[in-house]
Amino acid sequence: MAAQHLAALSLDDRPKVSDGVVADAAPGVAWLDARTPGAGWALSVEPFDESDFGLEEGDAVPDLNIDQEDGILSLLNSSQRARAYHVSIYDRTLTASHGTLTSCPCRGRRCTTLSVAVPPRTSVDVCEVEGDALTVDLASDVVDIVEPTELEARTYDVFPLPSEGGPWLCTQASGGLLSHYAHASTYHAVDFRCPEGTPCLAIADGVIHAVDVANEDGGIHVSELFRWNAVTVQLDDGFFAEY
Repeated sequence: MAAQHLAALSLDDRPKVSDGVVADAAPGVAWLDARTPGAGWALSVEPFDESDFGLEEGDAVPDLNIDQEDGILSLLNSSQRARAYHVSIYDRTLTASHGTLTSCPCRGRRCTTLSVAVPPRTSVDVCEVEGDALTVDLASDVVDIVEPTELEARTYDVFPLPSEGGPWLCTQASGGLLSHYAHASTYHAVDFRCPEGTPCLAIADGVIHAVDVANEDGGIHVSELFRWNAVTVQLDDGFFAEY
């Protein structure tokens, strides 16, 4: 029945997807892969040059900068590795090349989060931030991108969600640019949209290895973006499945 329903969807009914993420998967988050040609919705993508920011070779380089005159937020990758930038800004309007970036209520405030993959030795002017640059309430999480190693493919017969109630929309695929791409440990994760209380099914026989239920809140702010409750199952074949 689920397969028949999916087959009946028209192209107009199917959700819009970019960089492995459904467009409405995380309202208030804008994602961009600056490793691909073109600037996308960013204002510009340029080779990093210390002199553009009043620096000399060997000087310490900040991860990001908001120009006090024009309010341009720049992500600065002076390293030789691609980096993942997650940046949250409260209560400001952010304007990119295609217009105003959307925001979302978060703990009683208005929040916009950016997820941008920046190649080595590259500067990305992502957007203009309204208001005084010195008083921006900003939080960031910047890490080197760790690509997954090639592993032997594993095939399991059980889907992790029940057939009743489906089909289940995958809102972020493996390597999705919202939160999966930055590290090998999350690269192969997939997200599904389903109602609270939907059962999760073990994909194979095994034993419960770990349970984490400490997280009571969630949201798009970087302080919450990589926190989730989880159950880890050690499968009889020696592999682990995390839900």
